[in-house]
Amino acid sequence: MNAIVNFFKSFGHRMGQALGFISSHITDAQLQVAIGFVTQAEDKFLDNPGRRNWVVGELQKIPGVNENIARLLTEMAVGMVKKELHKITEEAVAAILHPAN
Repeated sequence: MNAIVNFFKSFGHRMGQALGFISSHITDAQLQVAIGFVTQAEDKFLDNPGRRNWVVGELQKIPGVNENIARLLTEMAVGMVKKELHKITEEAVAAILHPAN
């Protein structure tokens, strides 16, 4: 039982460190730019690796954004765009299945 408790304490500590790193190295403005690049990449490239590589390259042009930060920003932006698309899709399906009278 102590091993499990120690694991979760260690895991929580590591997550706290990761979140601290993210909040100290990534700004909301950078994330918004990344979301914009992800949206643009959807039209420019047919494959996901090509899209991601282009977004990472564009983000690295921002002063202070290295490859690791650019990749993290890219993945965060992709997740946010997917979440928004999922929400829009659910709303559209609901509107079709349950039209307002």
